[in-house]
Formats: sequence, C-alpha cells, structure tokens
Amino acid sequence: MSTNKNYIDKIYSSSSKVFIFLFIITLIARFFTLFPLVIDHDESTYLVIANEWLKGHIPFKHYIDIKPVGIYGIYALATGLFGQSIIAIRLLTIAAISTSAFFLFKAGRAAGKSNFTSLSSGLLYISLISVDQWGWSGNTEVFFNLFTAAALFFLVKQKKYTGHYFVIGFLMGIGFIIKYHVAFDFLAFLLLIGWVNKSSFKNLIFRIFITGVSFLIPFGLVNLYYYVSGNYTEFINVSFIIPSRYSSSINMSDSGLFVAQFYLFFLPLSMFYFIGVYQRLRLGEDKSKEAILSIIWPGLVWMAVLFTGKLFPHYYAQALIPFSFFALDYLENLNIKKRSYSHFRKGVLSILGILFLIGITSQFFSLIVKPDNEKAVLEYLTEYIKPEDKFYSQKMVLHYMLDKSPQTKYIHPTIFSNKEHIEAFRINLEDEYESIRESNSKYIYCYTNGGSMLRKMIQEKYELVLTSPNKYSLWQKKEK
Repeated sequence: MSTNKNYIDKIYSSSSKVFIFLFIITLIARFFTLFPLVIDHDESTYLVIANEWLKGHIPFKHYIDIKPVGIYGIYALATGLFGQSIIAIRLLTIAAISTSAFFLFKAGRAAGKSNFTSLSSGLLYISLISVDQWGWSGNTEVFFNLFTAAALFFLVKQKKYTGHYFVIGFLMGIGFIIKYHVAFDFLAFLLLIGWVNKSSFKNLIFRIFITGVSFLIPFGLVNLYYYVSGNYTEFINVSFIIPSRYSSSINMSDSGLFVAQFYLFFLPLSMFYFIGVYQRLRLGEDKSKEAILSIIWPGLVWMAVLFTGKLFPHYYAQALIPFSFFALDYLENLNIKKRSYSHFRKGVLSILGILFLIGITSQFFSLIVKPDNEKAVLEYLTEYIKPEDKFYSQKMVLHYMLDKSPQTKYIHPTIFSNKEHIEAFRINLEDEYESIRESNSKYIYCYTNGGSMLRKMIQEKYELVLTSPNKYSLWQKKEK
C-alpha cells in the first residue's frame, strides 16, 4: 500500500499532474463510448444543428430543437476544428468530464478537504457519470456541469475578491445558455453568498448584484445575436413559447420514486452522503456554510430535474456534482486511527474501482457487442450517394456524417413521434411528411413499421435497398 500511497502523493504535487491523471482515468472509463455512431438521439441532434450552423443555417430559424443555443455552439466549435468526427465529439465529452472532476478536486482543496478526499470526489464524478448509459453521450448536462464545478471552486474559496463573484456568475451564465436548469444551481449559490454575507448588508447587496449581473451577460449576448441577425422572433418562439405548450403536470409518486432510484442505485455512497449532511448540521457555526450548501444545493437541483415533469434518466447527471462533492466527507471526518487509514483509502478506492468496472463492462456489451446498424447504412451510402443527391434520415447522425442538410427543420425524431411534441410545435404531420417526400431525396432512411406515415407515402416512388435489425430501412428513389 505504501507504494500506491507514494504514487498518489506524487500526483498531488502539481495541478497539471492531477488534471492529466483525471483525463487518462476518464478516457479509460469511457473508452468504448468513442466508437458507436449513435449513443442517443440528443447527441445526434446537436451534431446536425451545429454542422448546419457552420453553413449559415441559424438554430431556431432554419433548424429547430428546444435546447438553448449554447450546446450547439459547443458542438459547432468541435465540428469547425475537427470536421465531421464522432470521435472528436466523444473526446470533447471526455475532456468536459475530466475538467469537471479537476474542478471538484480544486474545490475540495479550497474548502479545506484532504488531497485524498478531494481527488476521490473527482474520481467519483467520473465513475458515476460513466456507469450507466444515461451518462454516455455528450448531452447538455455533461457540459453545463463543467461550468457549475468551475463556479463551485470560486464559491468555496475561503478568501474571495470582487472578481471571484463576477467569475462565479459568468461561469454559471455560460452553463445557463447550455441548459436553463442551471438557474437552480445558481440560486443555491446565491443563497450561500447571501448567508455568508448576512452580517453586512452593504457587502450582501454588492456581491449579489455583481454575481447576478455577470450571470446575465452570456444570455444577454445570445439575445443580442438573435436581435442583430433579425431572428429574435424565432429565438423567443423556440426558447419560451413552444416549451410553454408542454404539459408540465408533476406526479408526486413518480417523482419521488425517480429521486429514490438515484440514491438506491448509488448505495452505499448515498448512506455516507446523508450521514455527512446530518453530521454537518450538528457541527455548529464553524461548519454552517458547508451545511447550508449541502442541503439547499441538492434540493434545488432536484427541483430543476423534476419541475418539467419529464423524468429522463440523463437528468440525473445534474445531481452528480453536489453528490460527488459531499458524498465522501463523512468518511474523511471519521476518527480513523493512523494504522487504519490505509484501510479507509483501500475501501474508497475499491468502491471507485467497482463502479469503473461496471461502467466499462456495460459499455462494452451495450455499445461494442451489439451491431451498429447505422454504420452499415453509412458505409453503403458513402459508396453510392453523390454530392448532388438529397437525403433524408430519421437517424440524424447520418446527415452529419454525410454532410447532407436535412429535408425538414424539425431535427429531433421525437418531434414527429411524440404526441405532446407534435402539439407543442403545432406540426401538421401529413403536410410535413409530404414535403419530405416531395423534396426529391434520392435516399430516405426511415422506420420500417407498417404504420409509418412516411413509409406509406414513399412506397410508390421508392424501392427498398437495405434493411437493418433495428426496424429501420433505406429506400432509394426509383429510376424513371
């Protein structure tokens, strides 16, 4: 154990070594996510809209999804630098996760935690977001968590200057334009700033003001971009009007079960987490800051996750930053005898190791062993499709890889299949599918199900050329 301890202590010797170590660990933990063409629909949606943005097609005007524009900006940057590369996007995801883990480490040290616990918090985040398929793709949560973790580092610093409050707000503001749920994390941070400065009304108002104004800057710049480009109406419509049409009824029993599943899934870490919260409440004034943050922050995060009434598993990722930051505090605060400390470290590393193995094994069987149906279609199209040929696919990643613009402005496939989405976007399905059919696409890749409206429409003019086990088929326009 002494050899391992010396090795870990060498990592602590510089921040750059910690960062490189966390990046390598993240790369190993998510290695099998690099290769599949499709992990989920969301990632494919971001890829297509970002690629079209680089061609001059503005999000919310020419191509529509209802995520804030920040996520498309991140994907556009990656595509602009590396081209149509799935691996580049997955590496960007790995970089975002490892950097988030690094800021968790830095935040732990700034809050006075030991090197070991601080590093373990970062490793815990890497393992938890990689253990199940809801965390495998480069979804919005992966990227806004990075800015939340960075802001946390400045928030918990013992000595802060005015500039630190500006940075906290600005970082959270960037997270906000990636997904609006970040407003709840930001509210938790504001409440902590208010608590810490409650004895001085002047400091309280000034620091809250600085943090709040800087938070609004990124969102203000997005509004300015759409206003100057003459697309402000479209921005308001997609950002606020369409989401307001979604049903937001919250089922309390389902919501409670959703939250409970998170903590049950991560036992015994959840037990340590809740015991730690309880102990912080009992420690008195010297630990009041940690106690306040450990209660209001997770509580507000769960409000963000649940308030839409949409219980998607990838929403769990937002809860991972506060969970990872606090989960191991109880173990650190145990009155461990020196001779038993090595056993404590072994126990923590064993938990992390088990989580890593579960994640890597699950990725292998879910992403590598299973056939990649879209890869076969891509190989076929790459051989036969011509630059001038139009193309439509219900699997949007094919548009990205072939660099072919979609024949509809509605990018996410559930917009056509989910009744709630159809009503919110006010889509006439028959007209939309008719426009796709009349777009003169040479190839159409769509769901094979006999009840598919699009499939029925194309059977007259198209012939089946390729089928895949996932019930999707490739159709080619018949020669005249």
